[in-house]
Amino acid sequence: MAGLAEYESAQIGRRVKAGMERAKAQGKRISRPLLAPRTRQQIQKLRQQGHRAEVYVVTISFFLA
Repeated sequence: MAGLAEYESAQIGRRVKAGMERAKAQGKRISRPLLAPRTRQQIQKLRQQGHRAEVYVVTISFFLA
């Protein structure tokens, strides 16, 4: 039974990899979507004020909610 699970896992991995290669060949983005300009501006402002990354998460979560 464990051998079957390993085989299935390998098959899924191969299919995912092939799908990502196909998407990349078609010129599609294979990453997280870009942040909205307003969100990037907020992060930039927080960085300039000297805040740490944890503050970005809390503040941006508030803006996105």
